[in-house]
Amino acid sequence: MKKLYILVSLSCFLNCSYLSQAQTTRQLSSLLNLLEENSGMYVDSPNSIWLHNDSGDSSYLYKVDTSGNLLNTLFIENAQHVDWEDLAKDNTGSLYVGDFGNNNNDRQDLRIYKIPAPNVISTDTVQAEIIDFSYEDQLTFPATDPLKHYDVEAFVWMNDSLYLFTKNRTNPYDGFTRLYKLPAIAGTHTATL
Repeated sequence: MKKLYILVSLSCFLNCSYLSQAQTTRQLSSLLNLLEENSGMYVDSPNSIWLHNDSGDSSYLYKVDTSGNLLNTLFIENAQHVDWEDLAKDNTGSLYVGDFGNNNNDRQDLRIYKIPAPNVISTDTVQAEIIDFSYEDQLTFPATDPLKHYDVEAFVWMNDSLYLFTKNRTNPYDGFTRLYKLPAIAGTHTATL
């Protein structure tokens, strides 16, 4: 037990001393007005960033440089833009757009759009593969206040699956984020807790 205590104390000391060091940030640029409610971001290279708006926009992805200049606009023809929250990339360069914002925990049209690597698309439009999904444990729409765990705000791709992280909207607040797993292939799927 003493060794564990020393290890924990040492870890806390090292982390606290690192965090107490002065950190500096600097503004690179301002975002374009068309990115009024930027939500998802994918850094494609040191000077190339793909972004999208949260809601209230058409189904566009915008590529900007670190000076804020618009480099490209890509329209996903078969996508709806209800509440886009995040972008994820797989090992082939394909990009996933998460239309799964669910503030009220009442959506039954949760969807992820998969497009080829955006830099290899030679036109300004693309067709997406569609991943529709529901949660294995959501039984009511909207979920009751103590069970409001169904608003995904972020996700990642790993080993042929998508991992979705929820924002906790429970009342009373229980402090937990839920993690769901989903196949990264087109079709209708159930997200498993």
